[in-house]
Amino acid sequence: MNETAWPVADLAITDPSIQVRYRPRHDYVKAVPEPDTTSAPPPPAPAPPPVAPPPPTWEQRIRIRWAERHALGRLPYWLLTRASWVLGLCAALFVLNAFLLNSAAKAYDVMIGITSPADLGVAPHWCAWLLSIAGWGAIPAFVGAMVGYLVTDQVQTHQAEPLEEVLRRLRELAQPPTPPPGEGA
Repeated sequence: MNETAWPVADLAITDPSIQVRYRPRHDYVKAVPEPDTTSAPPPPAPAPPPVAPPPPTWEQRIRIRWAERHALGRLPYWLLTRASWVLGLCAALFVLNAFLLNSAAKAYDVMIGITSPADLGVAPHWCAWLLSIAGWGAIPAFVGAMVGYLVTDQVQTHQAEPLEEVLRRLRELAQPPTPPPGEGA
């Protein structure tokens, strides 16, 4: 083993008028072992186990779900973004009228159009009229829009197939089925 002697140290002082000399004491001088070149290097230390990210908070989960709404199909996207407001307003009107009329059955009759809002004999006619208009206009419009989305999806699905593909499938369906293997003809 070599014992390294410490030379005069330069402490990187830039002023030439100052000369610093440093010589360590011998008891601080350590022997530096020579590197062993005959053996293979030690194996690398194992990598630390992967750390899982923390679970998302409820605000992050809501934000992620709201951002994923664009990946939905046309009908679910419409139900979530546009139709939910109409349904929520109709439901709120229904609950308010059921409370004011003291009967969910009377509110249902007004919404369907069985009973006129003027024939109820209660003071808040304005709320019953709003429910009647919602039942007469908003609910059929909602059902029609939903059916329109479903029909549009079906039409677009069938238009996406080329005519040759449709004719080939129809020819295959028109052919009689082949007997299963193993049965003699």
